Amino acid sequence: MTLEIAAALVHELEDLGCTYRSWVLEDVATRPLNDLPEAIAADLATSQVSIFAVQAQTNELKSRMQMTDIVNRQKIRHAHMVNINKQIMLEGMRADYLRVDRLSTKVVERCAPQTNPRYYVRRNGPCGRHESELPLDQD
Repeated sequence: MTLEIAAALVHELEDLGCTYRSWVLEDVATRPLNDLPEAIAADLATSQVSIFAVQAQTNELKSRMQMTDIVNRQKIRHAHMVNINKQIMLEGMRADYLRVDRLSTKVVERCAPQTNPRYYVRRNGPCGRHESELPLDQD
């Protein structure tokens, strides 16, 4: 499944005329990964953009953290597509991202600490508030 998605991504990169290098983790190291393979780490450190499409395996968090350290240090534009699948590609990649951003902003605003006295903070509710304690005038 992930190879099919990777092939689709490569097709788009080639259509755009991008220079790229692709890796199949299983061709470079035994999984589950203990560490990010050195060849991938070295190549990533020289990249401007990266796409990581993978099916996660147990105990691989350390290797992904090593990758994220490189991405952050080098300020790489990075698509982290862990557990990507065909359904996500077909549905999620067609999203109206301006609408998603507006919804995300509403969620952040609802979850942010409030000074409105109508709010009552509880540990067991969404964003720390019990659903029945949310103001009725908010959508």
